[in-house]
Amino acid sequence: MENILKIAEFTDLFLYDIKQMNSDKHFELTGVRNELILSNLKELLHRRYNVKVRMPMLKGINDSEDEIRQVIEFLMPYRDCKNFKGIDLLPYHKLGVNKYNQLGKEYPIKGDPSLSDEDLDRIEGWIKKYDFPVSVIRH
Repeated sequence: MENILKIAEFTDLFLYDIKQMNSDKHFELTGVRNELILSNLKELLHRRYNVKVRMPMLKGINDSEDEIRQVIEFLMPYRDCKNFKGIDLLPYHKLGVNKYNQLGKEYPIKGDPSLSDEDLDRIEGWIKKYDFPVSVIRH
């Protein structure tokens, strides 16, 4: 958090990704656990820095109603805070594949976890039921 706070005074808006709420699954997906990531997000919101949460959406990984509900429960205390700027749903893309290759790492996502427009609309609807501002960022 210390390093984040060093840049916070120069930052108008933090774009903060939540990929997975379950720390074990997050580790499988990214190679790191998410406790510190989620703690830092809470701290930014608590300190009233402007934050927009982004959710990269992956079919079969974080697209279930239960997964979405976990994110909503985590963010609920901040929903009505002026500095919470909403949720962006980010459809899967393959831009990270080359980054992994350049780093000499194996890309952890197998197959094509893209969601259909209907799936993204359904997830957007789930989030709207909880009165969260949400947008689907379509390619």
